[in-house]
Amino acid sequence: MLFQEEDAVTLGLSTGQALLKLRDQLSSLLEQHQRAEHRQEHWVNCFLYHGNRHSCLHWPGAAFTLLVVLGLLCCHGSQPKGSSGIELVNAAALLFLFLLNLLLIGRQERLKRSEMVWRLKGIITQLSGESGFLTHIC
Repeated sequence: MLFQEEDAVTLGLSTGQALLKLRDQLSSLLEQHQRAEHRQEHWVNCFLYHGNRHSCLHWPGAAFTLLVVLGLLCCHGSQPKGSSGIELVNAAALLFLFLLNLLLIGRQERLKRSEMVWRLKGIITQLSGESGFLTHIC
């Protein structure tokens, strides 16, 4: 049995229709996500909240780091001759690294929340541009 072109029946959506439908569904999903994001309590999703399982900040390690910085500061003046002041340098370096870690973790969390929105807006914009072109073709 041979398949002939005149017997072919189009099933489903055309490419242009599918892209328009995809754009509309993605726009709707983005709106729902943005509404839900505004309703959630910001502190619970913050990386500093101890109950946030997805945070890269681990409180025991952070507390231990601050305890070591405090211990180094308390040792000031009790070092042997020739090495006085090195504990302050070590404490300052450790505190700087801890604060840099907090800054980078905060930036990572902000990117994690906003990257999906940026990408989705880019896809919707691209689909809007292509859907105008495809409606003329179809």
